[in-house]
Amino acid sequence: MLARLTRPSSCLAIRHCRFSTVNSTSSKSVLVTGGALGLGEAISRRLRANGFAVFVADVDAERGSALADELGGTFLRCDVTQPEDVDGAVRRVVESSGSLDALVTSAGVVGPRAPLGECEIDEWRRVIDVNLNGTFYCLKYAMAQMATQSTGGGFMALSSTAGFRGFCNLGPIQPRNGPSAVWSKWPPRNMRRKIYG
Repeated sequence: MLARLTRPSSCLAIRHCRFSTVNSTSSKSVLVTGGALGLGEAISRRLRANGFAVFVADVDAERGSALADELGGTFLRCDVTQPEDVDGAVRRVVESSGSLDALVTSAGVVGPRAPLGECEIDEWRRVIDVNLNGTFYCLKYAMAQMATQSTGGGFMALSSTAGFRGFCNLGPIQPRNGPSAVWSKWPPRNMRRKIYG
């Protein structure tokens, strides 16, 4: 089984999260997108401390490589807006570890903090590309791999609270988060999921 993340309902910060394991995680692999900094970095550190083989996937090669070296993990240069990058990252994890046991989708951008009428089309497209399409690509390729494994797998899709309630001047980020919540409701057979906003 996979490590399970439990969180007090009033808490959003990773430092307050408690990981518990059902079985040993010493041979389990996890792919963390956006793993070079912020919540992704904190999650990578926590999962490594719990014995996971951590694959840090990010566009920031300098920070990602440094973190992976520090953790004794592996850095994968991955732009989640590019399906071939995501597919390649999943394949690299499987080639290295034999399976992909867990996925954490923490890659994301906030985008412009302006009224929707003042947002540029390119800014809108970037937020949707990273946050919505990127999450879809990650789940698509990871779930396809996990479905072939007798052990299945698990995923944690991070989302902003902006997907569950409106915030002034955060227009582009809000539509992205609803699908993350919906996708996590019906994981394929033999898979476990968590979503936190």
